Amino acid sequence: MGTGTAFPAGFHMKIKNAIILAAGYGTRMGGCAKPLIEIGGRPLISHIISKLENIGGLENVYVVTNGLYNKNFVGWSKDLRTRLKVTLVNDGTKSNEERLGALMDIVLVLEVAYKNGLMEDTIIIAGDNFFEGGLQDILEEYSGKPLIGLQDVQSVEKAKRFGVVQLDGSNKIIGFQEKPENPKSTLVSTAIYFYPAKTLELLKEYIKGGNRADRPGDFLEWMLKNGKEVFGHIIKGKWWDIGTPESLEDAEKRYHEKGSA
Repeated sequence: MGTGTAFPAGFHMKIKNAIILAAGYGTRMGGCAKPLIEIGGRPLISHIISKLENIGGLENVYVVTNGLYNKNFVGWSKDLRTRLKVTLVNDGTKSNEERLGALMDIVLVLEVAYKNGLMEDTIIIAGDNFFEGGLQDILEEYSGKPLIGLQDVQSVEKAKRFGVVQLDGSNKIIGFQEKPENPKSTLVSTAIYFYPAKTLELLKEYIKGGNRADRPGDFLEWMLKNGKEVFGHIIKGKWWDIGTPESLEDAEKRYHEKGSA
């Protein structure tokens, strides 16, 4: 599986920074900070941090939170043991009605992380993600072009709940549908993004243009409409968007069956 860009043998892109999106309000879960929900006795966000730790060269993790739950993340971070430098960025909102949206939150973090104005390649992950396996296999496919982690949910009904992706033979994304009534595939976006600096600059332009800031898929769709190349990588193992009590129960059950993520 490749993105069509040739690199010397043994070449790997080095990414120093990651962003974890953790500013949601968990309305479908009764109102909570979903990244702090525990599976196997550990918060979801701690599982993500552990996977990021295994990426050689990664140094910084920026966690974007909101004004309502920021204190909970401060408590979490005090007990965190990691080689990574973890920085909390509070977006200042205090209710679901005030939320900035995932894309606006990313731009907010970029302004904090890259004060010199020069973007760097960055991994972006939704904080309510839970997935088996690691991130190294995606990194090995990353060629400096935007790359998105995908999962084959193997069900048209399940696909209707997510952003649905179509790939060509070179794993380039040639179609995207946000929660479609009639999905054209069962490949869905996992909200795991490997974005190069030039894509982050595009995101800033997208936001300045007054485009929708809520869903990451809206930016993906915009890039495709504007002729930008975006690639997909089907991740190994199962993946869950912990957005309902049912998905949490299923992920917890799987975790205990396997003994790990």
